Amino acid sequence: MEIHAIYSPATPPLPRRSIFQASLRNLDIAWDTAGILACLWWATQSVALVLANKAVFSQPLFDFPWLIITIQCVVVVFAFSLVAIVRREQPAINLSQVSNMLVPSILFLLYHYSNARSLRFISLPAFTVVKSLAPLGVTTVERIAFGNSIPTGVYAAMALSLLANVFTFDSASAISETSLLGYAWSLFNVTTHIFYVLALRYCSGSYKATDKAFVANLLSIPIAFLFSIANQEVTTFSHEITLLPSVVRLPLILSFALSAGCLVSVLSAFEAASSDALRYLAQTNKIAIVLLGAAIFRTKFTPHAWFGVFLAVFSGFCFVYTKSHNSSLGIPRPIVSSPTLELLLPTEDCPVEENVSVSRKVTASQKFNDTEI
Repeated sequence: MEIHAIYSPATPPLPRRSIFQASLRNLDIAWDTAGILACLWWATQSVALVLANKAVFSQPLFDFPWLIITIQCVVVVFAFSLVAIVRREQPAINLSQVSNMLVPSILFLLYHYSNARSLRFISLPAFTVVKSLAPLGVTTVERIAFGNSIPTGVYAAMALSLLANVFTFDSASAISETSLLGYAWSLFNVTTHIFYVLALRYCSGSYKATDKAFVANLLSIPIAFLFSIANQEVTTFSHEITLLPSVVRLPLILSFALSAGCLVSVLSAFEAASSDALRYLAQTNKIAIVLLGAAIFRTKFTPHAWFGVFLAVFSGFCFVYTKSHNSSLGIPRPIVSSPTLELLLPTEDCPVEENVSVSRKVTASQKFNDTEI
């Protein structure tokens, strides 16, 4: 098992004046029409997938989390295979990689299951606030277990995240749709996310990011399917789906299609933007998820709770900004809310060229080869 040595105290910090200049270079976006559309298309699909999952998993009389996760993983594996055929690439899958990815894959599956249970019992704004604790947890464990340094800005972001949860829980706990059970599942989801990210960084070996994502979804299929059988979901799914109104059946179909669509679109977005740019875009997605989720599902929040939501979203931007621009000190890149995107984004800093042409195109396969996780 390979452990990456990611802390390098010998590297001097960036001068204060050059931090902003480095941030502009790191955002390396091909500012042409195709590049902008690729990033917007991925952002739109990722937001739509969260809303579709919320619509499906929150149905009181339709409870098939394991089977839905199984189908989504099958669709993602099929999409991976189709993309590989089109690009004439062959995943380098072997027993060693499967063995290294076993623990991350189990946590990957537990993340999806707890995500489904959370969406059943909690509103999207409140869920977004609770999930803001994940970067806090990962940073804390990295500090205790691996001795990673924590910049001042990250401490500020951690404080904002804690304060956001205090504000939102205090105001929303009495609201019927935001139950204590929902908070319990959300905290379990955050816990699995923390250990998933750590297992991915330190236990999964040095393989291409796309191969890791493929293996994680592939290994999740038989496990999720066995749980769906044990939970008696397979025998009743076909009957229950016919009883669903079309307003619910459509999001279910969309959730399957968007699982593959998000994968294809994020691969296209990688050709147009750097990993840092996608991290910022993932934080921006939270704003759309919170506002659209509150409007579509009629979330009843007090101004007190909305202030907590604002603090949670702002803390996410603080995490991304501070950790991205201190990565020269050996600090791991910030995490994102999507487990599949977390598989694809590099966690270690890569050299930034002094002169970056905005018209330069880098293929996804080249970028993955250069920035293996």
